[in-house]
Amino acid sequence: MSSGILGGSSFDQIRFVPPVAEAAVFLVSRGRFGVIRECRENATGKIYMAKIIPYSQESKQGVLKEYEILKSLHSEKVMALHEAYVTPRYLVLLFKCSLFLRFRYSEDDVVGYLVQILQAVEYLHNRRVLHLDLKPENILVTNLNVVKIVDFGSAQSFNPLHLEPKGTGAGTLEYMGKDPRHNSSSTLQNKSTV
Repeated sequence: MSSGILGGSSFDQIRFVPPVAEAAVFLVSRGRFGVIRECRENATGKIYMAKIIPYSQESKQGVLKEYEILKSLHSEKVMALHEAYVTPRYLVLLFKCSLFLRFRYSEDDVVGYLVQILQAVEYLHNRRVLHLDLKPENILVTNLNVVKIVDFGSAQSFNPLHLEPKGTGAGTLEYMGKDPRHNSSSTLQNKSTV
């Protein structure tokens, strides 16, 4: 049994595209905590991306944190949450998508993408959300050349009046900035990490 937690239709109305033909297209990505699959809504035939996140009863609240953050974000720079479902073992997040695969970018394209990424981060910070895992794999470009930030599994809400280190180790180690608390020669005035 599953329920749509955004008040939408039943999970039974979504059909996952079979990964038999062109498997690389249909299984889009596999991350540390879940997989991204392409799926089609039965009633309309619309294509969505489904992030499927397994959970146990002990980890359910942590997994639902991503949903809570996503439902509060409404920006063209953040991948829009279409619907969410909770099954006894999985959280399934459905996203609208129209992605564009390119292998070469002009300098002008890259400058435009960087500006959009900074706008997205500014939007998130203005809404008191820290992404904590911003890396190339979590920045997508649509067919209209619009940057979309994805994967809020490590994200946290924050209160600027009560900033405290969480110590969760969230994010991807290779993309983490240096933590000034672990370097005796640095001070908090060194703002090399964002």
